[in-house]
Amino acid sequence: MADNAGGSNGKRPAGGKALRAAGGVINASTDFEQTEYHADLPAERFEEGWRALVSLVTETAFQEEDVARERGVVMQEVAMGKTDPLAITAYSVLRSVFPGDPIGQPVIGFRRTLSRIARTEARAYYDRFYVPANMYA
Repeated sequence: MADNAGGSNGKRPAGGKALRAAGGVINASTDFEQTEYHADLPAERFEEGWRALVSLVTETAFQEEDVARERGVVMQEVAMGKTDPLAITAYSVLRSVFPGDPIGQPVIGFRRTLSRIARTEARAYYDRFYVPANMYA
């Protein structure tokens, strides 16, 4: 939800649009233990870009239409993973080495679960784990 930052009033955005306005390109990724936000922008716009990135990460609004749109993006990524030989092999090995352990499950999740997650559940997860004590730069 890289464009879905907003203040406590839930208005959108500051982060994603502000980063692009500063000449930046943004992206994010998730692996087993972390979510990373990436921003490439001109050095002379670093401070402005940093404030925008912080806003992006700490002030996500979780509007219903944003969650629905992002769910569609994630579902496409799940489908791509089903045909990715590296992902198929990696998870096969992990399931064999760590039977019954969550590390053998796809980081992105499963279609059946992703299709049922409500906005309130996504917000509760975000509020629990996306806190300053869990962040580093």
